[in-house]
Amino acid sequence: MALRQETTRRSRPDDGREVARRIGRRIVPGPVRRAVADGVGRFSVWPPVGFVRFGSLRRATPIAPMWPPRFGRPIDRYYIDRFVEHYAEAISGEVLEVGDLDYTNRFGGPGITGRSILHSPIDAGPGATYATDLADGTGLPSSHFDCVVLPQTLLFIYDVRAAVATLHRILAPGGVLLVTVPGITQIVPEDRDRWGQFWSFTTDSLHRLFDDEFGPENVTIDSHGTVKTAVAFLHGLAVEDLRAKDFATDDPSYPLLLTVRAVKDSHLPAELRSE
Repeated sequence: MALRQETTRRSRPDDGREVARRIGRRIVPGPVRRAVADGVGRFSVWPPVGFVRFGSLRRATPIAPMWPPRFGRPIDRYYIDRFVEHYAEAISGEVLEVGDLDYTNRFGGPGITGRSILHSPIDAGPGATYATDLADGTGLPSSHFDCVVLPQTLLFIYDVRAAVATLHRILAPGGVLLVTVPGITQIVPEDRDRWGQFWSFTTDSLHRLFDDEFGPENVTIDSHGTVKTAVAFLHGLAVEDLRAKDFATDDPSYPLLLTVRAVKDSHLPAELRSE
């Protein structure tokens, strides 16, 4: 009897370790177990492959649908507002804005002498000053506008190079063009069905488009967003779902939004200023 008790008492530690090993094999990923077994003090990558905690991101559908938008401020609009506000002094003189006068009225100063609205002929309402395809530009006056505000529009225009040429033509010498376009983005079914959604952009493509027309010395292009804000945007989240520090930096490898400030050369020969 004493011998049996001694044998049982000695075997318990071994049984416990075996149970722990079995549990460990189930809950600790293989890469971590192998690294520990090999005596590696620091993993070559962190977190190790296979050891990422995805939480609610392990899903094939967005957290919130893109359309209708989630209650709150859309993440891309945060970057658009920040860009337009940064160049607010350019919104003066004769101003043309696409869709409505939201940015002109919010950020423009007392120097504005005229406000015009450009609409697509597909859905032009009574408030439109001009209803035309920007790639064609019919009816838009040459060398007329001191500032053109063009948020989130070029992606719906197939002949985007022709649209940029029209924008250059209608600006007065020294006039400023403020453009925003999507980089990492979703498809918005309602917009796609109405106009067609043709493009997303990169800094390289924008430089080719605008440098060729305005000259590289007159063009400033910036990338806005990080992997965190891009993922949040794709999941349909709002600015209020994130923290202020999430917008404090930009990572050009994850361009959620791209912005262009282009200035029409004021030193063009007189015979070319109306072309």
